[in-house]
Amino acid sequence: MIFSKVTAFAALLAPLAAATRNSTSVKPSGHYDNEAPGCTSWYVVKPGDTCQGIAGWFQVPYDNIYSLNPDINATCTNLIPDIAICLSASPRPSGFVTSYLPTANATTLPRSVPVAAVETPAPEAVAPTVAAPPADEIRSGVVPECKRYYQVFPGDTCESISLAAGIAMTDFMRWNNAAWSCKDLALGSYVCVGL
Repeated sequence: MIFSKVTAFAALLAPLAAATRNSTSVKPSGHYDNEAPGCTSWYVVKPGDTCQGIAGWFQVPYDNIYSLNPDINATCTNLIPDIAICLSASPRPSGFVTSYLPTANATTLPRSVPVAAVETPAPEAVAPTVAAPPADEIRSGVVPECKRYYQVFPGDTCESISLAAGIAMTDFMRWNNAAWSCKDLALGSYVCVGL
């Protein structure tokens, strides 16, 4: 019963999220001074935004937030509400991630956490793929047939991870069938997000 309530709650939030997170191709008046030359798309920061969340909303690689906006510090603690950040540029600045090399069987998802689809340019990067993480870093209770993993980062919740992975919360809970609760996600551990 709780899973259907969580899924229903996420579905209710999706239209609100989509309506409040939009990029623009018109350069806003308030923006960081040291953005990448040739910026073609911006997002105006809202109170409470994080680099991780913005990267997820707009499906851009997390590292691109920094390469396109050198004024943003490494811990992303200097985002300023109502100031725009660059989301894409042409030509690409150095350090811009355009693809990751795929490897066998398993996938680790990016740290981004998209909540709803928004109208943005199509992402140019692919989620990084790697071999299965070391067994001692996989959260207890993960099903053995798991093929895609997500590494838990600060601020992650079961709901945000399932949304980022594009999977139902019921699948997330079934694939991570353990005696731990969603309030007990171990930072740095890997959870299953795909079979």
